[in-house]
Amino acid sequence: MPDYNDTGWVVVYDRDAKAGSYETSEDVHSWDNEGNALIVDRKTGSLVLAAKREGFKRLEETSRIVAAIPAAPGWNLKIWERDAPDTSTFVAPIAAWLVTATGQVVPVSSSNDDYLEPLHTQRSQIHAPGESTD
Repeated sequence: MPDYNDTGWVVVYDRDAKAGSYETSEDVHSWDNEGNALIVDRKTGSLVLAAKREGFKRLEETSRIVAAIPAAPGWNLKIWERDAPDTSTFVAPIAAWLVTATGQVVPVSSSNDDYLEPLHTQRSQIHAPGESTD
């Protein structure tokens, strides 16, 4: 499920697979005048009612980003690659702070793969400029 989107809502669908059913999700793009959730139909290039798509199960709330603030130089994130308290850590500079509609502030840093991502599910520790990461 996506961590963030523009509306703060996702649609959950039940999909059939050879090994059994599984859930997938899709962002709610907008709402119609009656308050129905709309999603993008990529085949037709139009918005369609989410509840009319096969496998519809429910709507779930997710975080909505309301602001992104550049981080001042020197802020770092110590990230553990595993949950165990071992030496599997690396330090990455914080590039920005995401602010959600609920007021949560999430650091955005580079991963081991050198792309930027918000880090909120992985074990991590924020370090202020000049603070030791040891």
